[in-house]
Order: sequence, then structure tokens, then C-alpha cells
Amino acid sequence: MIHSVGQFYDFEHLEQVHSKTIAPWYKDVRLEEGGIVTGKVEFRILFKTIRANFRQVFNPPNEIFVQYSGGNIDWNSRYVMTETEDGTLVNGTEEIVTGRLSFLDPIAAYVLRRLIRRIWKEDIEAGIPTGGYPGVPEQVRMILERRLAPGSKPDEHLTTHQSKVRVGLVRDFPKGRVKVVTADGIRLLIAHINDRYYCMESACKHAGGPLEVGVLEGELITCPWHGAVWNVTRGTCERFSSLLPPAMTFDVRIEGDTIYAVLDRER
Repeated sequence: MIHSVGQFYDFEHLEQVHSKTIAPWYKDVRLEEGGIVTGKVEFRILFKTIRANFRQVFNPPNEIFVQYSGGNIDWNSRYVMTETEDGTLVNGTEEIVTGRLSFLDPIAAYVLRRLIRRIWKEDIEAGIPTGGYPGVPEQVRMILERRLAPGSKPDEHLTTHQSKVRVGLVRDFPKGRVKVVTADGIRLLIAHINDRYYCMESACKHAGGPLEVGVLEGELITCPWHGAVWNVTRGTCERFSSLLPPAMTFDVRIEGDTIYAVLDRER
């Protein structure tokens, strides 16, 4: 899976694979902490100029979530990847999760949707780019190799069906931020709020949206897909068209400079 994810971290392949489509669109592309890619996009579709900021996030184990917002377009796409048996080609599906194209007339909107699918087809047909700058970030690589949470440790205060798993170091979780990690096959959302750490499952209960991509305000985070608002300290849905069932929450323990989550195998 490292190779298929790798094409999303190979900035050089924009020119190599998409020179006649999207390469001229993207500006100020950069890799940020946590394997997040950001930048700006600007292009014309028929007689309309489209501008937006974009943000790309890796969602374990095999998804890339891309947001376009902050301009005259609001567009979220999810790319789900698999590999051939020999691991040399990328097979994938692209899903337009949410999109606002009301500013375009129907013909322009149709052209844009066709273009997006053409771009994704170019990626599939090109095979796997290798060695391009900057490459798969170490944190993403660790998740793919399932080394981020190396396993549980015994603890005399745990019950027989609980396990304590390492999710990272204190310095990995800045105050006022959320971050997703994978521990024992579970994607966990870790929040650092008011000098305390909280842990809940990272997928929204409505349609599985990645909460770590949402906007955090105080104790509340908004799902980027459909706008459900969650309290990260309690795992409860605070606002939505109809309130959703609570998310699973997990105890957090700090030992020295290391943070652990307590998982319950009976839940």
C-alpha cells in the first residue's frame, strides 16, 4: 500500500503524468506536519475561473481525502486504493463525497466532472510513480507498516479485557489540535484541549467522515462531509439534523512523555 499512496506524495508526477491537464493549476504545493499536503489551485472551465485552497489528508488504511475550499468552489473527494498482485500498478476508485457547483451552469459543471474523472484515469494508467519529491512522509509510512502503535503493554490497573496501547509522544499532539493515529487496527482521534488529552473513534457516526479533517473550535469538531458537530471530550453528537449515537471514547494515560490509550476488547 505504500506505493499506491506514494503517488499522492510525488509532486514531480504532476508534470510527468498530468502535464496536459492539471499541472498548471497547482501553486504553492507543500508538505506539512502529519503528512498533510496543502496548496492553491486556479483554472478555467469554459468561461469561468475557479480558485480554491486544497488540503490532502491520508486516511488509513487506503484512502486519500482531498478538500477544495476557500474560493468559489467547495469540493470533497475520496480516493480508495488497492494494488495488483505484483504491487506494481494502482487500481482505485474516486468518489465525489460532497460538492457545490451551483455557481457553474449545467454544461460547465458536466465538463468539470468529466475532467476530474479523466485526471483520476491518468493516475491509474500511469502506474506507480517512484522516487518523486518529497515521497511518502515517515508518519504515513509508519501507519502503513502498522508501527505507529506497536502493541499493548501490561498494566496492573487494567482489567483482563483491556489493553494499553502507545499512540505517540506528548510533543506529537499540540494544544488545541486533533490528530488521528491507528492503534490495534482502530483509528483513534486524539485531542489536546485545556492541558488534557481525549480519545474517541475518528469516524463520524453518520457516514464515516474523517473527523480529524474537520474544524476544531473549543471542544467541538465539525465533520467535513455533512456538518455533524461532535464534542471530542465526551464523544457525543451536539448538532445535526438528527442527533447521532455517541462515538466510542477511550481513557488516555500519560507516562513520562508517552501517551497511551486504553482499549476495551469487549466493546
